Amino acid sequence: MELGEYLNILRRRWLGVLIIALVTLALASILTLVMPKKYTATTELFIAVAGESVTDLAQGSSFAEKQMSSYAQVATSPRVLAPVIDQLGLRTTPKELAESVEATVPADTVILEIAATDPDPTRARRSRTLSATN
Repeated sequence: MELGEYLNILRRRWLGVLIIALVTLALASILTLVMPKKYTATTELFIAVAGESVTDLAQGSSFAEKQMSSYAQVATSPRVLAPVIDQLGLRTTPKELAESVEATVPADTVILEIAATDPDPTRARRSRTLSATN
């Protein structure tokens, strides 16, 4: 089939194509409106090292970079999240809260990114802040 034949079919069936497009747009709009809203608050932590010489700093930086995945795991652990639950007065468990808090480390960095997601924007912000400080 050539382009002209496709255009002829489209001309003959324009009403059906329009109805399908409008129904699809309406369904997408309805789904967007009924989906629960979720807010995500993020923060980044830079892990710094101190040393008296360039060698100390280089070794410390290398050590910190190797430990970053461990720091990310600790950030979402019950040991860190239990105090967050207490301070915010949440009715949840550390395990449930860990599902809404994510800690990631960009490759080859000493930066820890923490994101908290919640239907309540204030609670998401507070969870993220407290996770970063604990």
